[in-house]
Amino acid sequence: MTTIPHHICIPAAGGTYALVLSCPGGGCVSIGKLGELSLARGFHIYAGSAFGPGGLRARLARHALVDKKRHWHIDHLRPHVRLHAIWWVADPLRREHQWAAALGDLRATSIPLPRFGASDCHCPAHLFFSEREPSPGAFLRRLRVTDPPHPPLRRVFVSSAGL
Repeated sequence: MTTIPHHICIPAAGGTYALVLSCPGGGCVSIGKLGELSLARGFHIYAGSAFGPGGLRARLARHALVDKKRHWHIDHLRPHVRLHAIWWVADPLRREHQWAAALGDLRATSIPLPRFGASDCHCPAHLFFSEREPSPGAFLRRLRVTDPPHPPLRRVFVSSAGL
């Protein structure tokens, strides 16, 4: 079971987040009606938002768990990947679609399974893949191309273990 370290203060406020997930590669995962997700060695980055009860703290604590009831697409993937890092902003603006677009615009990312995490919106996906660890600085620079006052990212490394 993975948990977020106790010394990390993630607010109970609403906001937007990205899970950076390391994957050793190998195999496929069934993602409900979406089909099969092929697991390659590298990093998967998932963009989401948390505006329900408990905000970011509650949502990220749930995503840190591996053994749980499967509700979202990401719940099917979590048992097969390690939670490496979390990027977030506590902000009343719902930015997950902007984040998904920026992740898709990064040079080294691709969409491993169309519509993953995006069944309720028009985004191509909310899950992206990169062979190398993504740079939060490059991601923020990309966000600021379309939104110059975008707040700085908060980030934390949950696991420093390699692939």
